[in-house]
Order: sequence, then C-alpha cells, then structure tokens
Amino acid sequence: MAANRFPTVAAFLEHVDHMTAMVQEIKQLSKHFKDAIQLTTIHRSKGLEYQTVYVLAAVDGSIPHDFALESYRKGELSPLEEERRLLYVAATRAKKDLYLSILQTRRGRTAHPSRFLKL
Repeated sequence: MAANRFPTVAAFLEHVDHMTAMVQEIKQLSKHFKDAIQLTTIHRSKGLEYQTVYVLAAVDGSIPHDFALESYRKGELSPLEEERRLLYVAATRAKKDLYLSILQTRRGRTAHPSRFLKL
C-alpha cells in the first residue's frame, strides 16, 4: 500500500495534498501547450483520441497484468478478458500512428510479447 512508505498518517496526507496540488498545476499549464506530449494510463484515455499513441511495455505481466495472468491460471477468465479490452482501448485511441514497445527483459527476466499480439 502506498501509505506504508510514510512514517505517519500526517506525512502521508501531506504527500497527498502535495500531489493533488501538482496535478492541478499541470492541468492549468497544459491548457497553454496544445502540441505537448500527454502521458496517461489506458484507463484515463477512454473516449479520447490522439494522432499518435505509444503503448509501453506490451509484454505479458504488464498487459495483461500479472494479477490477470494469475487469475487466469486459477481458471478465472474475466480479468484476462478485461486486460484484452484495455489493450483494444489503447490501440483504438490512435488516429494515425500506433507504436507498441516490447521489452527484452522485465524485472530481470526475459520478457515475452503480450499474448494479445500476433507477431
């Protein structure tokens, strides 16, 4: 849990306030820079479109996430299908260009392209 990194609840809440203020500042600044790169999660990109989209780390363990893979190993299919839908959302945000990065290693081990990609 994120709060575990802080010695007290007050320190954690101070960090939350600081991060909230930074997000607000970035939102205000972004109104002035229309041609800037926007970093976002797949979840936050729903309903948006961009000329170019980069999906980083399109490897098993990242997309689909380790938690979905573990659920799949236990016979639960829905988490894996949700991850598939998320990659679809990411890919369909691109109006013109879509780039998928595939890592060679992840967490010190050989990485494998996402099972959702046909290479």
